[in-house]
Amino acid sequence: MNDASIVCWKIEYNVLFSRPVTAIREGDKTLVQPQPAWTPLLSMPPHPEYPSGHMVTSGAAYQVLFSWLGTNNVNFSLGSEGLDPSVVRTYTNLLYVAQEVADSQVFGGVHFNIGGVHFSTFQEYMLLMLGQLLQGRS
Repeated sequence: MNDASIVCWKIEYNVLFSRPVTAIREGDKTLVQPQPAWTPLLSMPPHPEYPSGHMVTSGAAYQVLFSWLGTNNVNFSLGSEGLDPSVVRTYTNLLYVAQEVADSQVFGGVHFNIGGVHFSTFQEYMLLMLGQLLQGRS
C-alpha cells in the first residue's frame, strides 16, 4: 500500500488536475455554466485531483487482501470515525468496499470519475508488483 501511495503522489504532482469544485465554480465556457456558489459535500484536500489517493490505496488494500485470502467473498462490517458509532456498513465482497471508496470520492465532489476509470489499472499494476515481491521472498 505504501508503494501505491508513492506512485499516486508522483502522478498527482506531475499531472496537476484541478478538483471538481474549480471546474464547477468556473464553468468551461462551452457546455458547463459557472456555478460560483456550488459547494462539495466533502472538504477538499490541498493537493491535485488525479489520481485519487483513496481509490489507489483502497485498490492496493483490496489486492493484498484478495491475494492473501484467495477470494473476494468475505463477510465483514465496518464503522467510521466520522459517523455515529451505530452506523455500520456490512459487506459480503472485498471488491464492493474498494468500489464504494471510489464512488464516495466522486459523490462527495472531491474527484471526477476519471480517477475511478483508472482505478482498475492501478489494481492490476499493484497486483503484479505484489506478486513479484512475494515470489522474491519464497
